[in-house]
Amino acid sequence: MKLKKGTLVGVACTLISVAICVAAFQAAQALVIPKFKTDGTAITTAYRYLDENSVDALFIGSSQMFCTIDAQRLTEEHGISFFDYGASGQEFAATKYYFDTALQRQRPRLVMLETCSALVEGKYVGSDALAWNYTAMPASAEKFWSLYEILNGDIPRSLEYTFTPIIEYHDRWKSLNHNDFSYLLDPRGFSADTLRRRGFLPREHVESGLSIALASDSPGKATQAPARNVETIRYIMKRCEAIGAKLVLFKSPDCDWTRSSSDSVKALAKELSLTYLDLNEHAEEIGLDVSKDFYNARHLNTYGAEKTTKWIVPFLKDNLS
Repeated sequence: MKLKKGTLVGVACTLISVAICVAAFQAAQALVIPKFKTDGTAITTAYRYLDENSVDALFIGSSQMFCTIDAQRLTEEHGISFFDYGASGQEFAATKYYFDTALQRQRPRLVMLETCSALVEGKYVGSDALAWNYTAMPASAEKFWSLYEILNGDIPRSLEYTFTPIIEYHDRWKSLNHNDFSYLLDPRGFSADTLRRRGFLPREHVESGLSIALASDSPGKATQAPARNVETIRYIMKRCEAIGAKLVLFKSPDCDWTRSSSDSVKALAKELSLTYLDLNEHAEEIGLDVSKDFYNARHLNTYGAEKTTKWIVPFLKDNLS
């Protein structure tokens, strides 16, 4: 059956109209979702501009990780390519998703997993953490299943955050700023500083009146890591084994981290035959000064990160060999 010329024109016009509507929807959605110049948006965007298979060692996890390890300094001063890949408020289920996306472009020889969330049940994930961790990530089945796990089986919200986050953030058009337009028009330029810093976030602020609890906290009852966190570590272990990478658990300096928490993660690492490095236990060797080296109780500032980065070099080299 032959189609009339007018029918063909009508079909073509309809398809063009649909394509324009879809493009306009996607552009509007990309514009209104939250952007973070010093968090997940800039970090995950910068990561996509790395040369493929150019990273030797990958740090993954929550914000404590990218405030502790100066990946730029490590890369430039020691000839080993490092990158800090994560976002604030990151649950282990989101770390698993980030790790999967990381391996789409890189094959690191060493993976350093920050364990601040290892003992956290993750029963509730706030809107800020969802924005930090997911808004910059493209829609995919992997993103949906990660959200499904994070949101404890909430299918409607998982679908919304995966495919139509504009529903959640439709009202942001009232507060759009230059970052929103910069990201939309030039994502590489938006993340250029983060790409240069290799994901590291320098913070100059100095928080006063802190103490590292680990130094004085007496051993307490070990906390059992939630089953899904243990399964996440096992999953990352298997993927590391598949690509020939070594997995190491580590804990950033943290004034709220306790000896009992450290003992719990240490026991888990032993059970899984993994190396565990708690930087709190080496605070004196590192030279950390709680009156100068913390941005807040749970994050190092630039000065603390410089000391920690310098101290950890021999450990990284030993585990990369």
